Amino acid sequence: MSALKLYRDLLRAARSFPVRPVGRKIEYNCRELFDLYRKETRVEELNSLHGDAEAALRLIAWMRALPQVGCRPVSETDCAAGCVTLCSWQHR
Repeated sequence: MSALKLYRDLLRAARSFPVRPVGRKIEYNCRELFDLYRKETRVEELNSLHGDAEAALRLIAWMRALPQVGCRPVSETDCAAGCVTLCSWQHR
């Protein structure tokens, strides 16, 4: 996966994160880190950074799959037991 595609995928995942403040923070961190390492030329460091970014993308996908994070039912009555207290603010 190219660095540009990885960057775009990370920003897209951050923008679609169900908990908006967390999504904005992920988006900010992504931009900052890509900007910070923009001029990096060492191959081993680039490979390490690329691996970290791919791991972050997998982590975001995993977090979105958690019921407490990804819960988006139509109403609170459709919400799974226990989720209402964690995500009821999202239903408004």
